[in-house]
Amino acid sequence: QESAPSTSVSTPDTATMELTQKQADELSQQTDVTIATLAKEADHIAQQNKTLQDGDEVTISLH
Repeated sequence: QESAPSTSVSTPDTATMELTQKQADELSQQTDVTIATLAKEADHIAQQNKTLQDGDEVTISLH
């Protein structure tokens, strides 16, 4: 039995984990994710998260 794909997103600010996990769950539903898609999504998450400073990392992990 194949397990469903899972994706996690982490940011330096733990207050945004609920939002980023929702975005990660949506991303994991896509079947044709490319590196460009991941980069665009990480940038989008960083823009939405007003507490992130320039240079803070958004990490997207595929499991």
